[in-house]
Amino acid sequence: MIGTKRILKLGILWIFIFISSSYAAFWCADHYDKLIRYLYVLLSDHKISFRIPVKYMYFVNGESLLSLALFNIIAITSFIGQPVKQIVKNVIVILLLVISSTLLICYLDSFAKLVTCTACQDSRLQIEYSDIKYDAIFIISLATALVPTIMRQIKKLRRKQFKNDLYANHH
Repeated sequence: MIGTKRILKLGILWIFIFISSSYAAFWCADHYDKLIRYLYVLLSDHKISFRIPVKYMYFVNGESLLSLALFNIIAITSFIGQPVKQIVKNVIVILLLVISSTLLICYLDSFAKLVTCTACQDSRLQIEYSDIKYDAIFIISLATALVPTIMRQIKKLRRKQFKNDLYANHH
């Protein structure tokens, strides 16, 4: 049974993570969008370019904000009780998965945009900033990075349940 103090500590930790994640989401949104546009250009071998809008305003939507908060809550909570060396390994794996899934999504989507382009001039495509689904890329990248962590937690719960069942059957 989880104690009241532990629940209170976890609740405070989750609130802190949520507030910190919200701040990070607002602070990083513009930088992330610029990175995604750069990746589209780079990964398409400069065949995709962007029309620079007169005015472009983008704000983090609720799904991205909640996804980042949930991502951080799951990741950080899963680190509780692990040795520092294991935490460092897990953080590196998570970061590599976020980066590689972002790269893969940007590559596949830029390739798809070029393949489906019917009005391309000289195999070049000029698109609007709003033609990119930044939030979807962000959310899918975060979800992909959490797969090993979630699998590890499921395994841990199954092992614990198996031990409890084994103990219950012998007594």
